[in-house]
Amino acid sequence: MTNTLVLTQRHMTCINIAIEQAMSSPCSHKHGCVILAGGKIIGKGFNNYRTFSHDKLLHDCLTCHAEIAAIRDCLRNHHKVVQG
Repeated sequence: MTNTLVLTQRHMTCINIAIEQAMSSPCSHKHGCVILAGGKIIGKGFNNYRTFSHDKLLHDCLTCHAEIAAIRDCLRNHHKVVQG
């Protein structure tokens, strides 16, 4: 039994945006992330060295993961979508 993954042009566009985000990272291991809702990108981010955080999304961590950066982007720009 073979599983086949079919990627649409939209999937490839989102993957490329995540790669572009990753290339913005100053870290040696670069990661990017995009978050979609209703087929639209509502958040994007890349891993970075941790800065002081007031949102309590990170504790005792030296870097910020790309996923956390993307969630922060959602909260800044699409608060109502993220909250439901």
